[in-house]
Amino acid sequence: MKKVWRFALALMLAATMAVGLTACGENGGDTTNPATTEPVTTEPVESEVAEIVGDYSIDLSALGMPLTVYLRIEEDGAFMFSNSTDFAVDKNSGTVRASSDGYIMVYSTINGEAASGKTTTLKTEADGSLKFEGTVYYGSTKPSSPMENEDTGESNYLYAVPVGQGGSEVPEVVLEKGLYTGTYESAGMGSAVVYEYYLNLREDGKFTAFVTFDMMGGTMFAYDYGTYTMMGSVCRMTSEVYTEAEDDTKDLTESVMAESETQITAEVKMSPMAKDTVEITIVKAEDAPVVATYVASKASMMGGSYDMTLSICADGTYSYVSKDAASGEVVMEESGFLGLSLMGTAYLLPDGVTEGLEGGYDMDTDSISGLKFSMVEGTPRTELAFSRAAE
Repeated sequence: MKKVWRFALALMLAATMAVGLTACGENGGDTTNPATTEPVTTEPVESEVAEIVGDYSIDLSALGMPLTVYLRIEEDGAFMFSNSTDFAVDKNSGTVRASSDGYIMVYSTINGEAASGKTTTLKTEADGSLKFEGTVYYGSTKPSSPMENEDTGESNYLYAVPVGQGGSEVPEVVLEKGLYTGTYESAGMGSAVVYEYYLNLREDGKFTAFVTFDMMGGTMFAYDYGTYTMMGSVCRMTSEVYTEAEDDTKDLTESVMAESETQITAEVKMSPMAKDTVEITIVKAEDAPVVATYVASKASMMGGSYDMTLSICADGTYSYVSKDAASGEVVMEESGFLGLSLMGTAYLLPDGVTEGLEGGYDMDTDSISGLKFSMVEGTPRTELAFSRAAE
């Protein structure tokens, strides 16, 4: 009886080993032929994304952004978006996998940070291009595909085209953050009006703009501020001051585009009196001159009196200094952005602050009111009334 059980056990072990060898052969790699003891190599399993492996260019001009970006898909399904064909910069990356009706891109990083649950659908076209469906993540931007073109009213899909089959390989011009300035001249009431325009694309994703122009025998001011999104050579700005001419319930969309290393064009609004945006050429600016100085004096409830000076530069940056009236000692300093408008408003955005303060500007008396500053370092802000300093 024991011999029978031993024989049965031997058969079971042999069968188990045979199944294991068969499984190894099916999964690829080297196995051994029992008859010849020579290695037998099996064919590797084909990648599920083999059909779409390669480098692609994506033209965003149909969405109002004259920019080309690039996509690389590897055999193992890894993908990367970049701003150039050498893929030296990882804008977004992740893994592509096959689905029942195309492919799904699963993002692992977006703009250098870990991503979770972000996907985009891809479908192959007859010409070898890839059609995006859903939100496409590139750096800090996330255009939709399809997206409605604001200029034409048409819906446009984004396509990835194999590099060399219609994709642009022209080196991208990158728009830099910082201060820009330009001059615009328009026909006014009897004579031309020259606008001096300054735009600051700040590091915190906000923009500020300040405009000066002469009209009716005096210097007038206008300002703009809001948020911006930058993608390569293009910057789209959303104003919190102006609205669209066709729909005053929508914030005005303005833009800046670097057409070359020396040509930068802005489509912006010059003042509240302007009906729509205008196109001007702007250049990088190092600094801006002081265009107006205002002064104020006030006694503190804690004792003592203080003299304050508010100097505003052509780009809207301000310098605030408070001095003890008796000793002349500087007891408070502050800087930031201060916008003044002929419509009677003032907007204060101190450095390091995310939300601005609103006040009033009287063009007739050239005075500023309703804005709060600290008269002494570390004390609460108090409302001050500024008048134009004598020149």
